[in-house]
Amino acid sequence: MNIKLSNNTGYSYYVTAYDSHDNESLPSDTIDVTTLNDITGPSTPSNLSVTDITEGKVTLNWNNDSRDDVEVAKYILYRDGEIIYEESMAPSYVDEGLIEGSTYTYSVVAVDWIGNESEARDISVTIETTATAPKNVKVSGDNAVATITFEKPDTG
Repeated sequence: MNIKLSNNTGYSYYVTAYDSHDNESLPSDTIDVTTLNDITGPSTPSNLSVTDITEGKVTLNWNNDSRDDVEVAKYILYRDGEIIYEESMAPSYVDEGLIEGSTYTYSVVAVDWIGNESEARDISVTIETTATAPKNVKVSGDNAVATITFEKPDTG
């Protein structure tokens, strides 16, 4: 069985049968086929968006609406040019382990069965640093000088 056929390529197929003693029959007539010359990628996925940003993770969603002249096989999600998600048709992904204060660029593409990719839909996301208030703030002094003391906040 051919799983991934090459573009615009001829293939020949025939069938044989085996009996219970593993004797093989003569082959059937051969059939010759040529795959399509599919060089066009699917349409670009729409509405790549961030629906949640929390400490060190981001939830991305996009519409599962790309179209192709043959069929869309899957979506691929890239972070800063590296594949992080390559799954069937699920239009959502939670990216974890991100560094606060960093900016990441995400791109999603649709891919057809031949492997043609659509144009990318991009979005940049900055993981904000979570500020924490100091603890035990105390102010002392007189009319001329004030002293402020505090403890560092817990950083988790």
